[in-house]
Amino acid sequence: MTPAAAHCTARGGRPTNEDAVAVGDGLALIADGVGGGPDGGRAASLAVAAGTGWLQACPLDPLPALLALPVVAADALATARPALHPKAATGLAAARLRAGIGYAVALGDCRVTILRRSAGAGWKPVSSTADHDALALAARDVAAALHLRRDPAVLTAEAAADAGRRLLSAVRVHGPREPLAPVVATPLRPGDVVLLTTDGVHDVLGSVGVCGLLDDLDEPGERGRTGSASDPGRLSAELVRRALALGSRDNCTAAAMVVPPTDS
Repeated sequence: MTPAAAHCTARGGRPTNEDAVAVGDGLALIADGVGGGPDGGRAASLAVAAGTGWLQACPLDPLPALLALPVVAADALATARPALHPKAATGLAAARLRAGIGYAVALGDCRVTILRRSAGAGWKPVSSTADHDALALAARDVAAALHLRRDPAVLTAEAAADAGRRLLSAVRVHGPREPLAPVVATPLRPGDVVLLTTDGVHDVLGSVGVCGLLDDLDEPGERGRTGSASDPGRLSAELVRRALALGSRDNCTAAAMVVPPTDS
């Protein structure tokens, strides 16, 4: 069965929306044009369009396709007509679901997170493209938890020691000719949520706020209606709405795919 998928995007407090997003048959892409610079929105749109075409043309093996995605996106920016400004750049993230595995890659301030419902413990993140940068991820989650007036996770000495320096990469016009980011591969279970967000969403909510929203959507609704955590349209829209309500001033974009009972 094809995973249910949907997305939502909003301009937020910015003059224009420089995010781009697309969902397809078992795949999703999201891009965040570098704000304050020239042609950020065009760069994001070109990267998503080129990446979508590339992944749809490589349906059998997601791993090499995703490893090459930064090169494909950079080539699209470099060959754009009319030409982009030389300083145009965008973050980019993509997820591909194939044979029970979720493959994900991300550059810049875009993120892919896989979340799972645990019996009696609510929703928890299983993996994230930010996992390679434990200090930055933990620090952002602490800030988001404090903003939400929730108990923050403890920033352990081990996390700080293992994290190292955070490097922010982006796809640029004169961009990479080698892969810049590892592909994260995660075994999936029915009901798992594969979530793609730009920093306008995850910088405000963090994993604490995202999981809290999923828990809220799981609660039975009025007149006995079941929860809607498995509805990607409702989930992506609520993530954007809540991020804006909590004060996000950035473009806010979320895309969600929900793993069906059997994934092929």
